Amino acid sequence: MELEDVTTLATRAMESVLAFVRTDGDFSAITKYKERDVTRRFDLVAEQSLQDELFERGVSARIVSEERGDRIIGDDPSCTFVFDPIDGSTNLAIGFPYFCSSLAYAPKIDDVLLSDISIGAVVTNSLDLYAAERNHGARLNQTPIVTRKVPRYKPVVAGYAYGVSHIPRGLIEFEKSAKVRIFGSIAYDICQVAAGTLDAVIDTRNRLSSYDIAAAQLILQESNGIITTGDGNLFDAPVTASNLSLLCSTNRTIHDSIVDKLRQFEA
Repeated sequence: MELEDVTTLATRAMESVLAFVRTDGDFSAITKYKERDVTRRFDLVAEQSLQDELFERGVSARIVSEERGDRIIGDDPSCTFVFDPIDGSTNLAIGFPYFCSSLAYAPKIDDVLLSDISIGAVVTNSLDLYAAERNHGARLNQTPIVTRKVPRYKPVVAGYAYGVSHIPRGLIEFEKSAKVRIFGSIAYDICQVAAGTLDAVIDTRNRLSSYDIAAAQLILQESNGIITTGDGNLFDAPVTASNLSLLCSTNRTIHDSIVDKLRQFEA
């Protein structure tokens, strides 16, 4: 599987959703209630698009996805896809244009970690394509990503702390000296960090799953970004993991200042 193959699969998944939304007035209907989320009709359209494309190409693979779980297609799988059909599904459902489809690829099927991801693609609602191949850099559409070092008097960060009973005091203190934006699609946010639009993403909720960020974390790393746990430790996990938190930036000074605040008030 090559980079262009993965980007095509991700793009066609997003295109299928956009076409469905344009033609079906009930596109956002909920088909399943889950513990922390719901499945909507357009999620299943994206899932079906990926599976159909793989069957058409004769690809046998393991797929780990948000809506259909962990499964094998074909008879002789040789790779794993980690798929979030729509990250930012609430945004799509309410008409807020900030969502994406996220597809990551690893050339193995057993004991797959995020660090095994070798190709990642994130396709936005405007069909912009963020993509990366391990050790070969990242790109936005056809342009290599060179993170913009824009001087700001305050860092602009996406800080996710809603939906839980406890907000870390350190996050509250850090955000007093930052501009905070919460857009509702963390994969898209991480790509914005890679490109330099945002300075950092902080999610302290222990509610992320690997499929949320499998592709984006590679794009960030291939853009010379830093991704760690909130206490600054190495970030890695099985591609089936849930209950994750993370901190990412392309600016070491900002990253370390967030870690210091979180550690200071945790103590």
